[in-house]
Amino acid sequence: QRFLDFDIFHFSFNKKDYSIRYKNIIYFEKSLARVSVLTTDDEGYVLRISMSDLMEKLNQSFVQISRSHVVNAVFIKELKKGQVVLKNGEILPMGRTFEAQAREKILNRLSGEV
Repeated sequence: QRFLDFDIFHFSFNKKDYSIRYKNIIYFEKSLARVSVLTTDDEGYVLRISMSDLMEKLNQSFVQISRSHVVNAVFIKELKKGQVVLKNGEILPMGRTFEAQAREKILNRLSGEV
């Protein structure tokens, strides 16, 4: 069964288990000790996890663009200097330390090389 749920993000918060399809996750945003999950269904999810642990759980569609943001490349519309523009119109900041690596990964993803 384990190999059947490779496209689903599982997590627990406040003793409740959640499962969200990766394709429905737009981005993760860290604030203090909590990480909010922004999804296409507008449900608000929150979990406690470090960004490094989060990145280990995610598939190749996700790219960390700042200390606070991990974005699903599928939802990226445009890259600007220091910013990522999402298809829903939101603009997220891209951290300088993440920019080169994030830009390369996003461009590879958009051109279908990943």
